[in-house]
Amino acid sequence: MASRRGPLVFFFKAAIFPTPGGLRSLTRPIALAYTGEMKSGSPSFQPRRSSGVTPIDLVACDLDGTLIGRDHRIHRDDVAAIRRLRAAGVHFAICTGRSIIESHDVLSELQLQGPGVFVTGAVVADMADRQTLHRRTLPAAAIARLIDFFSDWGHSSLALIDEDASPAPYYVLTSHGPVHPATSEWFVRNRVQARQTTQLDGALQRHVVRIGIVVDRPETPRIEAELRRHFGTEIYFLSIKAPLFDCHVIEVFHPAVSKWTGITTLCQRLNLAPETVAAIGDDVNDIPMLRQAHISFAMASADEDVKAAAKRTTLPQTQAGVAAAITELFDEGRIVSGRHGT
Repeated sequence: MASRRGPLVFFFKAAIFPTPGGLRSLTRPIALAYTGEMKSGSPSFQPRRSSGVTPIDLVACDLDGTLIGRDHRIHRDDVAAIRRLRAAGVHFAICTGRSIIESHDVLSELQLQGPGVFVTGAVVADMADRQTLHRRTLPAAAIARLIDFFSDWGHSSLALIDEDASPAPYYVLTSHGPVHPATSEWFVRNRVQARQTTQLDGALQRHVVRIGIVVDRPETPRIEAELRRHFGTEIYFLSIKAPLFDCHVIEVFHPAVSKWTGITTLCQRLNLAPETVAAIGDDVNDIPMLRQAHISFAMASADEDVKAAAKRTTLPQTQAGVAAAITELFDEGRIVSGRHGT
């Protein structure tokens, strides 16, 4: 392991630039049904009504691999289905591991309003004005130990800072090891700018919502085991496969953080019952919400453990799986235009 050194820290702040060929706003009123059959999405389509079904007031939807593909675009049928859902008065909430700034293009494309869930549930923020409404920060006592722990393994720690004093979330990177190529590419993809500082002081530690590292796959199981041994229930962490690299992203949060706890916070703000939530996702950080939501859909491309956590499976992102799930909710009479208002 690398020897421990005093931290050199860099701040990273996301900057928004126009994206050439950005997400298209196509509104063709067609959606793929869950069975693969084409169904009309026009207002004249009459849903099949089932007696005794629980109505859905909120649909929580993951981004990467669920609503957007590797080309960072939304399927045009998903766009149409989401608009139909919102026209029926159902709240559509992004529920993602990204920060609010990293979700900018999608939020702008769909013109979403009201609260959404970000940073795997550590942050609930308004999807229109981008302001944080609720945050759950890492325990301050664990942050320095986490940075030292990752340093001993030769890794820089990437911390996400969310504080009221800053107009947007920003990143802090310690200098305990080389920056992984996957991290460098992520900086480029998200148009991150950097400035240097000398320490992660106590004031900053009070605003850390996530600490993460990127590790090569052979090293991952050992670090996961040591994290459990050294920190136990002090933290909640995820190990997510990076599909374009032979590596994992290990992300650490407050122990009470998950996408489902973020959803329950969102429900409290909207005065909605958690029993009226439907969730759609495809990765390990979606498992808590897929298990707990009254109705949940795993994408067909998801790993088997993710599918096992969901109540149902929908089509892959490339075939408008979100539209298929929404169409199924309409078909079952769980969403009825006019019941929720418009």
